[in-house]
Amino acid sequence: MSILNKLTEDQIAAFEDCKTKEELLEVAAKLGIAPTEEDIAEAMAMIKTANLKNGEINDDDLDAVAGGTDLNKEGYVKVSKNDECLCGEYESSPTPIHSHTKDGRHCGTCKHCRQVRSADICTKMKF
Repeated sequence: MSILNKLTEDQIAAFEDCKTKEELLEVAAKLGIAPTEEDIAEAMAMIKTANLKNGEINDDDLDAVAGGTDLNKEGYVKVSKNDECLCGEYESSPTPIHSHTKDGRHCGTCKHCRQVRSADICTKMKF
């Protein structure tokens, strides 16, 4: 079970302004929480998804979008097999595009992920 499911409302509120892995680790240390790398990856995916849905993009993501690496030609967010489900509406696909991905809520195993012109995209994440 993810550590994120065990946080209190006050602990969640303490993380609300975090935008980077370093900020997450700093707040976690202040709260006496020792997240695993998986917990951190899950939290970062949630932050990225929240920022995209709110129209906010951090500098690294903005650079990537400006370079054309995060969105495909139609405006869908590109995903990889290592991303936690970015759309937050994970539904297991009967035929995942990344069948070798470890069990869990990962892009490429979600039914909203598709391959379009050799890019993996999330059909729920269009901008």
